[in-house]
Amino acid sequence: MTADSVLNDRYFEQTMMNADIEAREVYRESAFEMDGLQSEMLAISDKEKPYDIYICYKETDESGNRTEDSIISQRIYDMLTSEGYRVFFSRESLKKFVWK
Repeated sequence: MTADSVLNDRYFEQTMMNADIEAREVYRESAFEMDGLQSEMLAISDKEKPYDIYICYKETDESGNRTEDSIISQRIYDMLTSEGYRVFFSRESLKKFVWK
């Protein structure tokens, strides 16, 4: 995650210059909200120990059901964590975060 604020992004600045007054206000409010969320996430990530392994997979299919990849990844996650590895597996690793 980058530490640069969207408020300082050149594309955001260009968007603001080209937007009408109403759109500009919506964009500005959204940018401040994103900036706040980014600050919160950076503060959280600064406190986290680094992961040894990252597992990437597709969690759900088009119907919202858990994929076979997700089930296999869960087994891999369980095996690796039982061996003492710190593993990022979104299904487990993101449980501790409460999203607004």
